[in-house]
Amino acid sequence: MNVWKTLNLYVHTLRYLRLSQIIYRLSRFRKTSIKLTGIPACELCEETFGSKCNPRESVMLSENKFRFLNSEEEFTDGVSWYLNNKDPLWIYNLHYFYDLIAENARTRFDWHSKLIDHWIDNNSIGEGVGWDAYPISIRIVNWIKWSVDNNYNSEKIRKSLALQTRWLLKNLERDLLANHYFSNGKALVFSGLFFKGEESKKWLESGLGIIDEQIKEQILSDGGHFERSPMYHALILEDLLDLLLAAKVWSNAIPTPSKKKWEKTIQIMLGWLEYMSHPDGQIGFFNDSAFGISHRMEELADYANNIMGNQTAPKYLTNTYGNKKTTINHLSPSGFIRVTQKACGFVSILDVGEVGPSYNPGHAHADTLSFEMSCEDSRFIVNGGTSSYWSKNRNHERSTAAHSTVEINGESSSQTWANFRVAKRAFPKSLEIKDFDDSWTITCSHDGYKRLRGSPVHKREWIFEESAVLVRDMIEGTFQEAHARFILHPSVICEQLSSTEWVFQTGGGRTILAEIKRGVSSLGWSQYAPYFGRVLKTRCLIIKPREGCSVLKLNSG
Repeated sequence: MNVWKTLNLYVHTLRYLRLSQIIYRLSRFRKTSIKLTGIPACELCEETFGSKCNPRESVMLSENKFRFLNSEEEFTDGVSWYLNNKDPLWIYNLHYFYDLIAENARTRFDWHSKLIDHWIDNNSIGEGVGWDAYPISIRIVNWIKWSVDNNYNSEKIRKSLALQTRWLLKNLERDLLANHYFSNGKALVFSGLFFKGEESKKWLESGLGIIDEQIKEQILSDGGHFERSPMYHALILEDLLDLLLAAKVWSNAIPTPSKKKWEKTIQIMLGWLEYMSHPDGQIGFFNDSAFGISHRMEELADYANNIMGNQTAPKYLTNTYGNKKTTINHLSPSGFIRVTQKACGFVSILDVGEVGPSYNPGHAHADTLSFEMSCEDSRFIVNGGTSSYWSKNRNHERSTAAHSTVEINGESSSQTWANFRVAKRAFPKSLEIKDFDDSWTITCSHDGYKRLRGSPVHKREWIFEESAVLVRDMIEGTFQEAHARFILHPSVICEQLSSTEWVFQTGGGRTILAEIKRGVSSLGWSQYAPYFGRVLKTRCLIIKPREGCSVLKLNSG
C-alpha cells in the first residue's frame, strides 16, 4: 500500500471520530498509578449466579490444557500468559477466565483456584494484555461470580480484584466506546456490589452511570445494538441479564429505576434478536458474527425467564407489513428487514442499513445490501461469517466479496482495512417497500462505489412472490466489471441444468430452482466461517450483469 493511499485511508477513518475519542486515546499514553493499600472488604450472598444463568461450554480440558476459538494449547510447565504463536483474541480468552462459570464448574474448583493464584502471581500490575481494560472487565465479573457461587472469600483474590478495579477506573475505554465501554461499566457495577465501603460506592455509581448512559446511546429504538452485529447484540443482552441478576443477588443495592430500565431493554433486545435469528435458532452473519461466542436466542430467553419470571416476553418494535402469505418486519433504526414467505418456507434477512456507529465501525463488514436466506430450518444463501480478528483472512472476511451482494471493479462497498478500521463507507438510500397484488418489492441502493471512476451506484431489488424470490441488481454509471455473489451454505448440493438454470438441494432436502433471467452465471468457490478458528469451502453462484443488470429468480421446489 503506497503512502498516499494509506494517508487517504487514515483521513477518511479519523474524520468520523469524536474529538473526545482522540483526546482519550492520547491520554492512554500517560503512566497509570493506583493505590495498593486499603483493600475493602467484600460481601458474599446466599443467592448465587450459577443456578439461573445458562453455563458456557467448558474450555479448560485439564489443569494445563485450554480450548478457545477451536484451537487447543497444552502448557507443560504452568500456564504461559503471553504467547507469540496464538491469535491475540485467543490470548484475550485465556485472560477472561470464562471456565469459572462454565458447565460443571464446581467440579474444577481446585483447578480454578490454582489458575487464579497463578494469574495473580505472574501478571504484575499494568503489564501485558491481561491488564487491558476489556479482559479486566470480563475477568472481574467472572471472578466475582465464581467467588459468590462457591462462597469463597480469598484475601488474595479480593486484593487482586480491588486493584484490577482501581486500574480499570483509570483506564476506561472512552477512546473506543461501544461494547468495550459497556463491559467496563458492567465490571464496575459488579465490583461496586461485591465490595463494601465508600470506595465501592464510587465504583457502583460510576458503573451505573456508564450503563444507563450507554443503554441510551447503544440500544436503538427497535431494540438492536448499534454495532449491527447480531453476535455483539447477544453479548450485550447477556451483560444486561447478568446485571439484572446481580441486582437480585445483592437485593436493594440497585435503584429501582435502573432495574426497570434494564428489564424493558432486555425485552426489546430479545425481540430484535429473534428477528435476526434464522429458523435454525442461530444468528444471521452480518458484520462480525459467528456461532459459539454468544448464547442463542432461546438460551437468552430462558435466562430472562429465570430472572424475571415467565411473564417475560420479547417486545417487537418493528414496522410490520404483509398479508397471510408474506410477512415483512422492518427493523428500521438498525437497517434490517426480515421477510417470511409462509407458503414456501423461505425466510430472508436483508441488510439495508449503515455499517454501524460512525465513530466506531470496528466490527463492520462491507456487506451493504447483502442478504441471507433459509428454506424451512436449513440455511441456503449465507454471508461468509467471521473466523478471526487478526489472521490474513480477516481482510477478506470483511470484504464485499465474502458476502451475498454485488462487488464492483474488485473493490468493496466500504473501505474496511487494518482489521478494525473503515475509511469511506457505503450509505444506503432510497429504500422502498411496495405492495403489489401478488408480490412485495423491496428496493434500496447505496453510494459506496461512487468513489470509483464512473461513479457507479448499486441498486438492489428483491421481489417476493408466493413461492419465489427475484433478486434484480442494477448498476448505474460506468464500471469495468461486477459480480453478484450468492454464497451457498456448505450443506447445499448444486447441479447445473443449462446455461440459465441451476437446481439446488438444501441440507433439509428441499429443492430450489434458480433461473438466471439476466446476466451470465457460473459456479465458483467461496468460504464460510461459522465459528472462530474454522473456515469451510463452499460453493458460490456468481452472476455477471449484462448492460448493468442481473436478475436471479429462486423458485421453491
